[in-house]
Amino acid sequence: MSRFDHWRVLYAITEADNAVDVLAVRRRPPYDYGDLATLLRELF
Repeated sequence: MSRFDHWRVLYAITEADNAVDVLAVRRRPPYDYGDLATLLRELF
């Protein structure tokens, strides 16, 4: 996961394929990663 100002980018790296998959791009709330578990449940 990376932060770009007010955006949160969730990604997965697959070394075997030399690939980076972007899983989600969301506007970042004004706090840190307290909602990360909720975001992951929404994605999977």
